[in-house]
Amino acid sequence: VRTLRSQPKRGLDTMVGTVGEVHTMLDPKGTVMLLGERWEAESESGPLAPGEKVVVTAVDGLRVKVIRASEMVSGRRLQTSK
Repeated sequence: VRTLRSQPKRGLDTMVGTVGEVHTMLDPKGTVMLLGERWEAESESGPLAPGEKVVVTAVDGLRVKVIRASEMVSGRRLQTSK
């Protein structure tokens, strides 16, 4: 019943957290498939090969920024030392 009363989510910001798959090599830019659509993307995890699972971390215009899905734990990005 609550879902019938809630407002639908709108806008590109709702893409953050979406899981997708690399479509063309990201090094650092390429394309990913998200919700059945091809998006221009930029990797924040270094080079990513086609088929790798990614998570959207930000939307910049019509380009999404992504990281490897394996870098996420309980909805949060793993902290790595650089």
